[in-house]
Amino acid sequence: MIYVITNQCNRRCDFCFEGSFKDDPEQSMSPADVQRIHNFSHSSRVHGMSITVMGGEPTVHSQFVDIMHLLRQLNPSHEMQILTNLLCNPAILREVASLNLGALINVGGYPDYSAEQKQLLRSNLELLRRERVFRGMCLAITIVDEDQDFEFLYDILRHDEPASIGALRLGISSPGTGFANRFPKEFSTGYGDKYLEVVERVHQIRPLFAFANECFVNMCMMSEPVYNRLARIVKGLNNYCSANMDILPDFSTHWCFAFQEVPEMRIHNIFDYRNLDDVYNALCAKAAELERKLGTQCDATNCKAIECLGPCLGMKYYLKHLKG
Repeated sequence: MIYVITNQCNRRCDFCFEGSFKDDPEQSMSPADVQRIHNFSHSSRVHGMSITVMGGEPTVHSQFVDIMHLLRQLNPSHEMQILTNLLCNPAILREVASLNLGALINVGGYPDYSAEQKQLLRSNLELLRRERVFRGMCLAITIVDEDQDFEFLYDILRHDEPASIGALRLGISSPGTGFANRFPKEFSTGYGDKYLEVVERVHQIRPLFAFANECFVNMCMMSEPVYNRLARIVKGLNNYCSANMDILPDFSTHWCFAFQEVPEMRIHNIFDYRNLDDVYNALCAKAAELERKLGTQCDATNCKAIECLGPCLGMKYYLKHLKG
């Protein structure tokens, strides 16, 4: 259950899977909107899962603190986390310290940050480490280039002593809204090699570090030996995706942001349905129908990866309709 409380962001990272969503006219949820969504969803199976708050960048929302306190009041026992780049006023972090939140901190844009932004990120990380503002912290990066340099990530972890960051979420650049990100248009196992390199370097610094995968990995992106090594270490590497249930400020939702502007995979208003379970079931039906129409989009005659499930639904749509 994901509340996308704003499309506004203080960054324009070219790897972002949200793509053109951040360029749309400003959209933001109010506390009343959050309450309405909660009332609609609180008795559903989907709402029994964890809750994530994101944007855009959620901390730029003028009522971010109010919304977080409201969500905790409405969901006293749920796991809750925010997805943030942490480029925010440290006072905001202190104001949500009592809410028992987790934090997924996207540091992938770090190489392009200004000197001031780099200093702000590092000082906020130090604040979180020192004051234990969040229940747990996970960093997130996206691999968009086989030659990408992640030395900044290793430096962040070296300075995280005593350890406060417990995990890293990795993703290989994937289709996004408008497909404006640097999505690899040709398959290459070099992305898997870079993925493994990052995991091994991080384990040299933090041997007990945990890893999670952001999106289903197509085995055209990594060799089978690399895939088998990573599958023993990285959670979710070979899990085919399910609906994200991103609830946007206009009350639309979609299977994932790759389909935010694809009519076949988008629901324009969740309140057209009886409850959130019906919304989820409708998305699953849409996905099954699109899978049927798209087929595998694979060159199966040359595929030797026995365990491969083929490309994700977003990749299949890209290969069928948009590659050129």
